[in-house]
Amino acid sequence: MLRIHGPVSSRCTGSGMAPMAPSGGLTNPASTFANQAMSSTQRDRDHQTDPPHVQLSNGGQPPPKVIRRIPRASRVLAANKLATILDGIVGRNDDHSWDRLFRFCSRCLRVPRRGGHRRSLATEVNQLLREECDPPPLTPTPTTQPRSRLRHNHLETLASRVSIKLEEGDYRGAVRHACSDDAILDLTEETLSALRSKHPPPHHDSRNPSPPDEHTTHATVSVKDVAEAIRSFPNGSAGGPDGLRPQHLKDLTSPSAEGPGVK
Repeated sequence: MLRIHGPVSSRCTGSGMAPMAPSGGLTNPASTFANQAMSSTQRDRDHQTDPPHVQLSNGGQPPPKVIRRIPRASRVLAANKLATILDGIVGRNDDHSWDRLFRFCSRCLRVPRRGGHRRSLATEVNQLLREECDPPPLTPTPTTQPRSRLRHNHLETLASRVSIKLEEGDYRGAVRHACSDDAILDLTEETLSALRSKHPPPHHDSRNPSPPDEHTTHATVSVKDVAEAIRSFPNGSAGGPDGLRPQHLKDLTSPSAEGPGVK
């Protein structure tokens, strides 16, 4: 299937479609648009019973690295962008709005590729926030260091991890890394089998809960409750599959984000 492409406000109609027909020839545009219209109608019907489902896959590409802290000069723009996305979810609750939310970090907070004229990190992040486009595909580059050479850099890797924890303010995590003898296992079948035994597949009868109706009693929270919940995360807490970290929310709701962070 083709990757999602095109401007965020108007995705290309070929996104998510098969590029070639099973016979090997080009697909018929008329049938493609007809099938797409039928699938759109079916999605609208499914939307009435099930919540939107968004694929987080990136065409087999590894997820891009996300910055750990949002620069101070980018927090107002990032807070406005995230608030706009959340308003779209509350107002429309469609797949497009959820897709923007789940891809917010990979599009707007990924580590920029440095090359040519070097600019500040805030300038790079501001440009990503304005463009809000998918990251370009990665080109694999063979490593120039043999495996034995990489193993000798264990102390350098450990020092880098400890330094990252200290920068995040996670002093317990820094001490834990410095005193630990744990190492990353090699990519073997035994390692994969052990991971699968700890994370079994979901039950075949798993279903989404029923959507709320007009008689459902909804929970009510205040701005203060949300702010306290965000501040309750320990420093250095990891993010979810979408890459959004609690530290990002702390940055966007801090006084440096001014008005948009509070909203």
